[in-house]
Amino acid sequence: MLDSFQILTTKVSNIPVILKEKDENVLINEPLFYHIVKYPNLRWSDLYKFILQGTCGWTHLNKIGNEDHLLDYLKKEMIEAEEPLIGEELFEILEKETKIVRVNLRVWKKKKGKGYKSLWKLMKKLDIDTVYSLNLFKKRWEQLMSWFKENIISCPINQKEIVNEWLSLILEILESSKDSSELPLVSHSKKYREEYKPKYRVIKKIN
Repeated sequence: MLDSFQILTTKVSNIPVILKEKDENVLINEPLFYHIVKYPNLRWSDLYKFILQGTCGWTHLNKIGNEDHLLDYLKKEMIEAEEPLIGEELFEILEKETKIVRVNLRVWKKKKGKGYKSLWKLMKKLDIDTVYSLNLFKKRWEQLMSWFKENIISCPINQKEIVNEWLSLILEILESSKDSSELPLVSHSKKYREEYKPKYRVIKKIN
């Protein structure tokens, strides 16, 4: 199943996301819709990453390195962070229920300096139960599938079959997983990285 996930995710990482919703209040109040509007060149795999981070936080990154490695990488990225991009905000809400946000490092550095330890402390405070986060991810994924079926979130017509197959496969993975630690990771699509140069960390929103 994971092999199929990798193959299909590679394919959908090249497929654009088309949002048909036009109501401004809906767009502002639904984090996923707002994200699509703000980053119109994102791809379907970026939606998976958005929902995964919003429901599960960042602790799944322990799969790719221990905490010392993650802390060193944060330090490196903070030092390298340049001026914020046009329209870049300090916080971007991912999930209202968990209150998880992305903190953009370029803006953090401009507002708070290049010190990274305070941000690391905030990251460490984000601790979400893995069974709860799996169930929340499943709820959000089923909503995404419903929006796709209703053509609220869509893609080019000749690629709908691939997207639908990918959406259904991930639902199978969710239903066969015991907790969120079993969910596969994805990178941002090449298009997203080229267009938006993401440098951020995931924390719970601070007041």
